Amino acid sequence: MARNPIPRRAALYDNTRLTDYKTCPRKFYFLHERNWRPDIVRLPLVFGEAWHSAMDAIWRSAPAAISDDECTANGFKEFQRIWTERGALVADPLETGRRSEPRTPDTALEMLFHYVKERRAFLRNIELLAVEQPFAVPLKEDKSLFYVGVLDKVFKHEGRIYIGEHKTTSMYRKNGPFADTFLESFSPNSQIGGYLYAGKVLYGADLKAVWIDAALVHMEVHDAFRWIPVEVAFEQIDAWLWEAHQWIEWASSEKATLRRSRVKRAKRLYHDADPYMACYPRNTKSCIDFNTTCAFLDICKTCSNPDALEAPPLSFKIEPWNPLDRVD
Repeated sequence: MARNPIPRRAALYDNTRLTDYKTCPRKFYFLHERNWRPDIVRLPLVFGEAWHSAMDAIWRSAPAAISDDECTANGFKEFQRIWTERGALVADPLETGRRSEPRTPDTALEMLFHYVKERRAFLRNIELLAVEQPFAVPLKEDKSLFYVGVLDKVFKHEGRIYIGEHKTTSMYRKNGPFADTFLESFSPNSQIGGYLYAGKVLYGADLKAVWIDAALVHMEVHDAFRWIPVEVAFEQIDAWLWEAHQWIEWASSEKATLRRSRVKRAKRLYHDADPYMACYPRNTKSCIDFNTTCAFLDICKTCSNPDALEAPPLSFKIEPWNPLDRVD
């Protein structure tokens, strides 16, 4: 694939930035304008990242002349590496609000053992084209706006190209084993729509679908895996593109308003802050989502104009999010 350099002044968006803005514009402001992030270990995110690294190792080594146990060991070694690097070893399950936390290395090892047993024959019969494939595709013909990200896997199966996306979930249903709400959450889905758009740009008519490689994380059930196919529908890709432009336009408008308010404040004699921040409105329906409290809730409760705060609270750290960090 030929290089297609990103112009220096191009605006960059990825699924994380779009999702954060759609969830709550004020949350987007904290995360992507102030670069404030909770200074905590979040087990679901760490487990998911460690699982992705384990999948990379297993998909690469599955065709090799090694035993299933060796293939599993390759995956678990990568899982432990990420688990340790992200500090999950010191996380107290009681602090997560769950006395029975399934996201542990022991659970991951059991899951990886069963995953290799179930998937290895399939992995030997595909052509693995890419692992962690970065992409940057233009959203406008003038290349002033780019959508960037990483495809977990790209593989060829029966003459067509597929994008593989690994997902872990604890959403369990007896005799399911996956909850219906989880299975139905991928269409429509902005992340998957973005992958289909990028895949269409990169691979054209050879792209067949995105396959979600779902894995259940459960205290007792360790062998629940399922492919969830999302087929290419070009009219849906066009709809995703229009919606992406709409959300980006709104986010850009908020940024322009914030910039103007800062200029006005700088011109005042005493640089007094406005009594409230007249941009990036709060979506109060997202303060508590899936029984999880937003990390910025206390700030929103106590500060009507957080742009006047010079530094984040003690429980936060400054950590910029750059969509290009994982893109070559």
